[in-house]
Amino acid sequence: MKRIAFPLLLSLSVATLVGGPAGAQSPTPDTAGAPLAEAVTFAPPGASAILFTDWAATKAAHGYQDVTSRSPLEQRMDAMSDLGRTEALFARFAIDRFATHADAWGWDTTDLAWEAFYLLDGPPVAVLRLRDGFDVTPVIDHFDERSFSTEVYGDATIRSHAMDISADWITDSAFGILNTAILDDGRTFVLSSGLDGVKAALDARHVNSFRAPPARVVADHLGSPLSAAIDVGPGACAAYDPRTDPSGSTINDVLLAEVGPLQAWEALGVGTYRDQAGTAVGRYTFEYPTVAAALTDQAGRARLADAGFSTRAQRPLLETVFRLVTFGVEDSAVTLDVAPLDDTSRRLQQAFFSRDMVFATCG
Repeated sequence: MKRIAFPLLLSLSVATLVGGPAGAQSPTPDTAGAPLAEAVTFAPPGASAILFTDWAATKAAHGYQDVTSRSPLEQRMDAMSDLGRTEALFARFAIDRFATHADAWGWDTTDLAWEAFYLLDGPPVAVLRLRDGFDVTPVIDHFDERSFSTEVYGDATIRSHAMDISADWITDSAFGILNTAILDDGRTFVLSSGLDGVKAALDARHVNSFRAPPARVVADHLGSPLSAAIDVGPGACAAYDPRTDPSGSTINDVLLAEVGPLQAWEALGVGTYRDQAGTAVGRYTFEYPTVAAALTDQAGRARLADAGFSTRAQRPLLETVFRLVTFGVEDSAVTLDVAPLDDTSRRLQQAFFSRDMVFATCG
């Protein structure tokens, strides 16, 4: 993977130039067996975004690798509360039902190796990979006890049930539980409140029909993040234009005028990591149709990332989200490596969901 890295010498702020947290490193992509790369293969056609969390790696980074649904509830709650304060956790299936989910279904978030969530025009789809050694038999027993129907679909068995909001086993989970495909590996669940979405995700692994050549490239550049989000689709970069926000900033307006027009990217990814010292680092990746387009845009996007203004917080990104560490071009992608403020990767998640990322706009 060819990377052209540039020092931060294009009118960047003094705060950017003084260096990052002790021991901070740029994430090193390693896609051999990377969960994110596998998660992308499940994305159904027409998916507009992929949200991803590597629970095994995130738990290990904070010393919670031995916490599972068999651990005392207080210990599990403490672990999830701690992770939620600092980490991005882009994908979090039924997290708002965490306290009761294990009793209702025989597993909870602490039993996951990784998970992904796909945003569609219809009901969203989730893919959950359970930890190695997890016994799925009690989970299957719950489907049987609750009279879920059974359909064999390729290498998966789909368990389905009609919507019944009076059932506590629904209110103690997310609606996606209504259609749950269990792959033959016994560790992978594909879930959605819409049966068509489940089947589309199962099919996607074989036909590669997702508009994902760009998304797969972004996943490769992100490597093995603790958590990630990938945004794709025609015109997606317009959602990040601060000029459409009534609470916009003249600071951003001036910066955008200085930078000039930015080209449309095909996919945007943000990944969060912990380096060997345990320090939070992040990476943004913008995949372009050509190397020339990436080379043309990289300085402008770096400038906006360094000096941009948060319309949500009404303060500079530098003071509210991250500090830009370095930037460059890898193949046809622009990459921005950042240090999240206060060692809190969750700030990158908040900026993504609020589209408070002036450096991601185009036009």
